[in-house]
Amino acid sequence: MNILLKQIKLTCLVVLVSACSTLQKTQSDPTPEFSHSTPIRQMQKSEPIQKNIQSTVVYFDSESHELNRNAKKKLVEFLGQLTGTNWPPIAIEGHTDSNDSEDYNLILSKQRTQSVKKTLIQLGYPADLAIEIAKGEIQPIASNATASGRRLNRRVEIKIYRELVD
Repeated sequence: MNILLKQIKLTCLVVLVSACSTLQKTQSDPTPEFSHSTPIRQMQKSEPIQKNIQSTVVYFDSESHELNRNAKKKLVEFLGQLTGTNWPPIAIEGHTDSNDSEDYNLILSKQRTQSVKKTLIQLGYPADLAIEIAKGEIQPIASNATASGRRLNRRVEIKIYRELVD
């Protein structure tokens, strides 16, 4: 039952993101709208987001949400790709292996997304342009039957918003 509710919530989020994207694409006024919370850097005349910006994946130790040195280095490199561009909106997706319960893994994936977002903000990324998505164990990219597969599943993926809607 819990997995069904999680999948329904995830589906609703995807529909919401798609609807927002469609609305944004259909606006006839090419002038961007800014609110009182829009970062100053975003309001400056900007260059388009570069096509060669790559998503980033950081990996975690088992049952941990602490960023290791390599993960922090990857986050610095990710932000380095954004030099000279507007800050693009990003999705921070947290994943776990299938050890432990579904509920525990969902909480752990949320903690991982929070750790990544906190570090990105400390490095200068605007907090209001990042969405956290905790997926727990529902989207493995490798088999959880092996140690190497579980290691690959303990990850956070940072995706440029454009990747989510294109």
